[in-house]
Amino acid sequence: MDVRTIKSLIIAVAILAAGLSPMTASVRADTGDTNDASIADVASSISMGSLQRCLINSSGAIKCWGQNGNGQLGNGGGNAALSPIQVSGLTSGWKSVTAFGNSTCAVNTNGAAKCWGADSQGQVGNGTTGSDYAVPTDPIGMSSGVKDISIGYAGTCALMTTNSLNCWGHRWSLGNGSSTTARTPQGSPTGLGNNIKIIAAATHTCALTMGGDVWCWGYGGEGQLNTTISESLTPINIALGTTATALAVGDWFSCVITTSGGAKCWGRNTAGEMGRGNTTTPAGVGDVPGLTSGIRAIATGQTHACALLNDRTVQCWGSNGNGQLGDGSTAARLSPVAVTGLGGEVRTITAGQSGTCAILMNNAVQCWGYHPGNGTISSTTPVYVTGFSSGGGGGVPVQTSQSPLSISTTNGTYGTPLALSTSGGSGSGEVTYSLNSAGTAGCTLNSGSLTATSSGTCTVTATKASDVNYFAATSNATTITFSRRSQTVSWTTDTSHQRTASPITMSAASTSGNGAISYSIVSNTTTTCSVVSGTRTLTFTGTGNCVVRATAATTDTHASDTLDKTFSIIDTVTPTLTLTATNASSSTTTLSFELTGNEPIDCTTATAADFSLTNIDQIDSITQSTALKCTITATSSVSPGSSGTSTIRSSSSFSVEDLYGNARTTISNGSPSSVVVTIADVTAPILTLAALNATSSNTAIAFTLTGNEAINCLTVTYTDFTYTNISSINSVTQTSLTRCTINATSTISSGSTGLSTLRDSSQFAVDDAAGNTQSNISTGSPASVSVSVPATTTTSTIVSTSSTIVSTSSPTTTTSTTVVAIGGVTSSQNSTVTSTTTTTLVKPPTTSAANEAPPIAASTISRIPRSRRSAVFIDGKLVDATMETTDGVIRVTVAGTSSSISASSSDGRTTEISADGYLLLRVGEKITARAQGFAGETPIQLWLYSVPTKLGEGTTDQKGAYVTEQTLPEATEPGDHRLVLSAKNVDGNTVTVAFATRVIDKSLIIRVATSPFVWLLLIVLVILALILPSRLRTRRS
Repeated sequence: MDVRTIKSLIIAVAILAAGLSPMTASVRADTGDTNDASIADVASSISMGSLQRCLINSSGAIKCWGQNGNGQLGNGGGNAALSPIQVSGLTSGWKSVTAFGNSTCAVNTNGAAKCWGADSQGQVGNGTTGSDYAVPTDPIGMSSGVKDISIGYAGTCALMTTNSLNCWGHRWSLGNGSSTTARTPQGSPTGLGNNIKIIAAATHTCALTMGGDVWCWGYGGEGQLNTTISESLTPINIALGTTATALAVGDWFSCVITTSGGAKCWGRNTAGEMGRGNTTTPAGVGDVPGLTSGIRAIATGQTHACALLNDRTVQCWGSNGNGQLGDGSTAARLSPVAVTGLGGEVRTITAGQSGTCAILMNNAVQCWGYHPGNGTISSTTPVYVTGFSSGGGGGVPVQTSQSPLSISTTNGTYGTPLALSTSGGSGSGEVTYSLNSAGTAGCTLNSGSLTATSSGTCTVTATKASDVNYFAATSNATTITFSRRSQTVSWTTDTSHQRTASPITMSAASTSGNGAISYSIVSNTTTTCSVVSGTRTLTFTGTGNCVVRATAATTDTHASDTLDKTFSIIDTVTPTLTLTATNASSSTTTLSFELTGNEPIDCTTATAADFSLTNIDQIDSITQSTALKCTITATSSVSPGSSGTSTIRSSSSFSVEDLYGNARTTISNGSPSSVVVTIADVTAPILTLAALNATSSNTAIAFTLTGNEAINCLTVTYTDFTYTNISSINSVTQTSLTRCTINATSTISSGSTGLSTLRDSSQFAVDDAAGNTQSNISTGSPASVSVSVPATTTTSTIVSTSSTIVSTSSPTTTTSTTVVAIGGVTSSQNSTVTSTTTTTLVKPPTTSAANEAPPIAASTISRIPRSRRSAVFIDGKLVDATMETTDGVIRVTVAGTSSSISASSSDGRTTEISADGYLLLRVGEKITARAQGFAGETPIQLWLYSVPTKLGEGTTDQKGAYVTEQTLPEATEPGDHRLVLSAKNVDGNTVTVAFATRVIDKSLIIRVATSPFVWLLLIVLVILALILPSRLRTRRS
């Protein structure tokens, strides 16, 4: 036994302990007479409870059979009956009967209700407690106005003629949030109004609204509420995904018929109540496979269900222990099976605990399952109920079809409820209406009143219920048309406007509708009016009349309406004028001003006499640039190269008119209006280069660069020049506004005379104070100094391990290392002054300190392919670069930077470059490294590899340029090396250039000439040459 079966047994035991009857179903089934019949109206002729079955015969009398332990047969008590017996006092005039558990209720044609049987929870509704009623009793307040009634486990709900509910009994029936048993009617469940079509009850209660929605409340532990909660004391909407036309409630599950004629069920499924071929439980709302259309009526029992099809056959599914499926077996069926042995076409069906009944079209009654009504306990196929084996007599009344039914009210007006009425039909059955489609009118149905939310159409069907003589009748689906209401446009506005008031906002409105107001031009007379599309804005030009139409648009609820208005446009106002300078400043003498009106102005009425001028030679022209604007051009009297303010203002005779002859004699804003005129310097300076002194007796020389106007010496760098017999440019100094002094060092050696020459280079670019760049020197390039340096006697003495005495002489020249600025570059250079003692200290290059890392690892340099010659790294990554070699210089260009390396010997000879691109060096030679395009004022280093040795370091100038001259150390071994220059570029990347160099050994002659052994040998030979001839002469003598 599974957990759910145990759970169900526990619930059943609890209900029995409370004095309730065993489970069965409350059923409302379509008679099948029409495709859209109301279960509540036409399924009142037969009903099945737990252990009793009841029907109404042709006289309107109610007869029951089955068990009678709680008086549920209504005959005063006593034994069970295996065939129908008369209910006490209910011999005529009854139209519907409902049985559930061990209680029964009925409604007569006057709308009065009676109940009898078990009353443990007050389900008979007469206010008493705990007694069973063996004969019918009156529920309090139910003597009239009752349309139908449904009884559940321990509670009852009546459907009133107002289409509202009135419930009493156990809390699972009340639906008003109360958890207390009520033994008298308590009114409608919470939130349900006057639109209920069907009511059905079991362990839970469900209501079907006129709109096809289903609401349920009560016990939900088996999924009856389509949720996981165990109970709800107020209604919950069941999400069907569609709308329903019929409703049936079983003990633990529910089913509906959808508008498409299909069946949907939800709740407990332990016996296959869902008909889906499985027992998965609980089950949510879903279709019954094979029955998605073509169903006329549906009935639910305790754990089975049956459907009446359009062909008036019956199919059933679920539990079958007593043969209640009617297929000749007692085997449960998880999917629908056909009922066999029916005596003809079926008009209506009902189901209860372990049993099913059908009324045939010939009015005979057949039942199967438990207590089939033929005197037996059970039957697995349909059998006739005793006394109801054929139509007529004391059996079920012989009914006939009504005359055609139609809806006679087919037109209404939006906003006014339309009371529906019918014509035709037969008998005393009640007329009800159902909304087939809300349509474009958005209709809602409340009882017999139809309300539209907009104009348009909707579709309604009328049904007249059956009575003892007539089947139910249903009209054709009828289209109801709702027309729009009328609306009126009103417009109160001033229709006379100054032309300058354009635009204006129009204010028409609909006083009796909600149509959007739009505007259009009907006509124009001399004036031109227009409406800004989609707005209430009216614009106009000129003067005259225009007619504007306001239209209230047609809406879903209201018809269109229009109203015309005539506007008179006049102009009696002088223009308001503003004077402005087109530009607040000017670099030329051509000036422009604008005279602007708040309306169109006539520029032909403006003349030069209308204005007073300051620092302006003349007004050149006045033109109409736009309808609102005159452009005034004038010539400033400010001379080139100077600055001044040129002003224009209205004169005492000022008079300018608009297009309508209204003259303005003053300028409202902007008079006077001024322009600051500055005639700028746009000419590059004319430059002259000259030697400061034509001769010099030492290597310190100077030149002057002079402009015909102020020049900016900060723009002068060493790259602006090429030079001969000059080792370096040491500094550039602004000695006056128009002059730069260039200090340099000559390469003329001691005891020699020569010309040191300076000229502009191909990169020459010097700015004046205004930023105009001159790219060449007009006069004096090249400029030369005749340098004659006296000879000196030099002795070398080792002073210490860190300093070397390079030379001493008399008269002596002292050379000391100092820092000078070369166009903003910080560089280590030699400056020379006259002194009595000359000592030059040169700190020799050393290998890098242990805590100072070279710019790139020696191992990385060593792996550069020899074929690559010079190599470039950016942030340590080898990249491609452009390299060129000219006149002993290797130049590398990459990432916006340019670096070069060259060398020269002590005699001024430029070193050579080998055929394979290596700079050929000898120890002791001067190396010159240059750099451009690097970040301004950033550190830069020069290193010698293979063993990393720092040769020099400094900082680039503001333009990112740098130059240094270093000596190749004496200890450098012959062979291939790399001179490495490293600094950051303007993007912050470290650019490292490794130049290919080759150190060659001294020539053999130089090595021999400088060898002490050779000199010793020469001395010996000289002595021998002097001595030997004398000895030889002596020997001869």
